[in-house]
Amino acid sequence: MLLGNLKGEKGDRGDRGERGDKGDKGKDNDSNKIASVQLILHHPMMSASAPATNLSANTIGAVSDPNLRQFADLREVTKCRIHGRLGGSVSTSTKVRLQYHLGDDITVPTNDNGWKTLADSSGNHSVNTIFRSAEVAVPLAAKVQNCLVRAVLFSGDGQADPTITSCIVDFIP
Repeated sequence: MLLGNLKGEKGDRGDRGERGDKGDKGKDNDSNKIASVQLILHHPMMSASAPATNLSANTIGAVSDPNLRQFADLREVTKCRIHGRLGGSVSTSTKVRLQYHLGDDITVPTNDNGWKTLADSSGNHSVNTIFRSAEVAVPLAAKVQNCLVRAVLFSGDGQADPTITSCIVDFIP
């Protein structure tokens, strides 16, 4: 005996079930947070910055280099630290200074009065020797999404001609 087609007609769709309970909230812990962010203002594989010829005491030099400025999101940052290396010739007072500007124009003039100090290295650097500065607090005014950051040379003895050969900044939440 032949049974033929055993498949019946398709039935109506059933009602949708109720939504399940909401799951437990995940733990708030430090594993979801970024440890730090590095901003490379001048990489050792690049050529050195322009020299700050005869850099005088308490003056800023070598700021025209476009490789030494970038935008950074500093909204969640609390501290920063400079890793750097200087070339040319330095005096004991020569430092790397990080500055910030709140304008949205990366081509803002070097001599614009809007540049403010973010951090300084300690000075007493040796030529071609990597240094690491202490962590310093990021000013509240700099904690914006599009903060323009630059590295400059600060202070000298009027005879030294320092250059920046490396500058990497750690921004720490």
